[in-house]
Amino acid sequence: MKLSNVRVGLRMGLGFGTLLLMLLMGLYAANRVSRVQDNVIDLSDNWLPSTQQIAGINEALNQMRRAELQMLLGGGAKAVEDESARLAKQWQVLPPLLKAYGETLSSEAEREQFKTFNAIVESYRQSQDKLVAMVKAGQQEEALAFLRGESRKIFRSTADAIGKLTEINTQGAQTAHADAE
Repeated sequence: MKLSNVRVGLRMGLGFGTLLLMLLMGLYAANRVSRVQDNVIDLSDNWLPSTQQIAGINEALNQMRRAELQMLLGGGAKAVEDESARLAKQWQVLPPLLKAYGETLSSEAEREQFKTFNAIVESYRQSQDKLVAMVKAGQQEEALAFLRGESRKIFRSTADAIGKLTEINTQGAQTAHADAE
């Protein structure tokens, strides 16, 4: 059967049917591309920046902990002064990172965990002030005991809280990735 032998009306119907099918396929493809684009934007504007902020926060806290340890290793008043300056610098670095991370919060669970984390960071700051005061007062043994006890416990709490925030962000990124597929 040749196409030229088919009635004109049927040929036109087949042509318009094919055109309609192609239009529907195009709309479906555009919808899928839009969905992928939305998830790429979510990854780039939310999950990636928040992960970078968490890494910066973690680095600042680790720098502080190393400074505390350096104070107790000795080196006299100069070492204590240098490490105190290092601590002060990290306390200047940390608030903008916390603020930037706070602007990327996307779920209630993440907001609650961040609130908990901020409270732990404040406890860590108070603990650090106490430790530095002991070191500056020449109470090395007491400071070392405090560093190994209460200070360690609080610092580990910050690390655990960062781990939970990282987990929330990892799950969010995985969800965005799965939605893009």
